[in-house]
Amino acid sequence: MSRSRTAAATPKSRTTSSYWILLTLLSGSVALAPIAFVIVAYLSTGASTNAFDENGYGAALWLLLITVPTGIVIFAGGVLGRIALELVRSMSRRVRR
Repeated sequence: MSRSRTAAATPKSRTTSSYWILLTLLSGSVALAPIAFVIVAYLSTGASTNAFDENGYGAALWLLLITVPTGIVIFAGGVLGRIALELVRSMSRRVRR
């Protein structure tokens, strides 16, 4: 069975699943870092105070206003960068032919 013309003309994406997993973990860890900090700090004190009290560690939760949009920007930048890279690769393959 031979390859069709269409299959030969459309290049396969070289984006691997490990790239998307790494991008998701990076942006997710940036976005959720304040929650992890609150949990660790709360448990290290013996869970003796209210973790969501603004006088205690709950003030760190206000960082979510900064870290969640930053995580979204990191993810969107990674997606757009990868799309741009694939487009450049596709165009360079067409020029070579």
